[in-house]
Amino acid sequence: MSAGRAGQAGEPATIAVKAELIGQSARPVVRQLREAGLVPRVEWSNVGQIPAGTVIGVRPEGNVAPGTIITVTVAALPPNLLAAVLMPAGPLAGRQSVTNRDRSDYLSL
Repeated sequence: MSAGRAGQAGEPATIAVKAELIGQSARPVVRQLREAGLVPRVEWSNVGQIPAGTVIGVRPEGNVAPGTIITVTVAALPPNLLAAVLMPAGPLAGRQSVTNRDRSDYLSL
């Protein structure tokens, strides 16, 4: 991701969102997007062998206006493993299920 150049006469500046974010750790990607003036929205996907917390998709890609919502798809811990990590002795002791918000909190996104 990089800051784009200002537009021509009266056009707003744009920010380039690049596919190079894929494969990186979600925490710094989300931070970079926020610092660039974008609004990251994290979605979780259970995808087999990819390490949890890894960015597996961003959309939209390309030049976007400041304030644009960017969906960052992140590999999730499988629900049973996440539950084992967070329950019963972890911070969610006594809970019956794990939510997407719990995933974000676990990775400090």
